[in-house]
Amino acid sequence: MHDVGARMLEQSFESAGYQTVLLGANTPAIDLARDAIDFEAHLIAVSAHLPEHVRAVEELIGVFKSTPELADRPVLVGGPPFQRVPDLWSQIGADGYAASPGEAVTVANQLLESA
Repeated sequence: MHDVGARMLEQSFESAGYQTVLLGANTPAIDLARDAIDFEAHLIAVSAHLPEHVRAVEELIGVFKSTPELADRPVLVGGPPFQRVPDLWSQIGADGYAASPGEAVTVANQLLESA
């Protein structure tokens, strides 16, 4: 149930011509960073469903930004906590926020164009 939104996001990105890799929920940060490097990710998308997950997302973004190979990769976030608190996404170090899978593709395009 926790990866339904991620699967919808994956389908939206693939429909827009992106290659995606869905790593799933509760993957350790170091493994996500290693996988992002190995898969040569151009963008990283992360979601939080509950407010108590936001701190983990912030820590994950910190790992990405402190990893030299990933420091310049945009991080896009989504999920209910980010809908409820304006600019929460920027407060935790993300590069963008999207409220829906369709909006995520639009924001990702903008982030990648400016990268």
